[in-house]
Amino acid sequence: TQHPTQLKNPMKKHLLLGLLLLLFLLPLPAQAQGLPRIQAQFSVGFDGQCKYGEWLPVQVTLINQGDDFTGELVIAYSQARHKFPLELPANAQKAFATVLYIDQNNISQQLEISLLTESGQEIELNQIPLTCGATRLVGVMTDTPSAFTALNALPPANTTDVAYLDVASLAENWLGLQAMDILLVSNADATQLTEKQHAAIRTWIQKGGQIIFGGGAGYQQTWAGFDNLIPLDVSGASVADVTLKLDTASEGLALNSILLIDGELTADTQILFSTGDQPLVVQKKLGAGVVTLLTFDPNISSFRSWDQ
Repeated sequence: TQHPTQLKNPMKKHLLLGLLLLLFLLPLPAQAQGLPRIQAQFSVGFDGQCKYGEWLPVQVTLINQGDDFTGELVIAYSQARHKFPLELPANAQKAFATVLYIDQNNISQQLEISLLTESGQEIELNQIPLTCGATRLVGVMTDTPSAFTALNALPPANTTDVAYLDVASLAENWLGLQAMDILLVSNADATQLTEKQHAAIRTWIQKGGQIIFGGGAGYQQTWAGFDNLIPLDVSGASVADVTLKLDTASEGLALNSILLIDGELTADTQILFSTGDQPLVVQKKLGAGVVTLLTFDPNISSFRSWDQ
């Protein structure tokens, strides 16, 4: 005679064994396998834009929310693979920057960013599609982007892209600026730029870049650190009524009670536009490049809506 506890359905016993076996076969969560819990922030190109046949700036910030990690950061484009040795303690973050050459013969590409563990396992962080174009790329560093929307309509049509940049997105290597044709700095806080960024901007200009500085009440912050580039020895500021004309045939623009930055022009600086003895737009060459300075604020509504 069987014991009462042995009278259970044998099918239930087989089902229980099957469930236990299935649990052993299921893949464990990534963290349980020892994979890192690392978040990544990316800055690629110029406000997401790039140009084929030019260099592409790439910045990656890694934030470790797990255990200490040792391995490599891998940034890959086409056949090029950039590897950075990586030691990232728990609850720490680290930033990396590089430049990649975007071959104009590869018109449909993507950037791949991944981690490589010490054991050689590759962990994908992101795949970023690259859409490059623009015959002319204008970078704008400003707190008032609405003042410069007209740049998108520069002739010839559909050849200009405008990239709005912040301090963090400017490369510290001049090659990372090379794709820009023009950099405009106006109503911006340039005090956060590093010495390397300043050096990169100066080298970029000397090799053919064009930079434009806007004036206005915040000119001291906008021009901070650019003393060796500004084509004006500033003595102060004054309020005046001015009329701006591009040529004798164009309709003039009256700017009433605007703030103008005063000072003596530096050597080899020419006046492009003036009102009386007051320069409005001045310019000088630096190597193969050009530095242009507006002594007034281009964010003035009457100026930015002027059809000339």
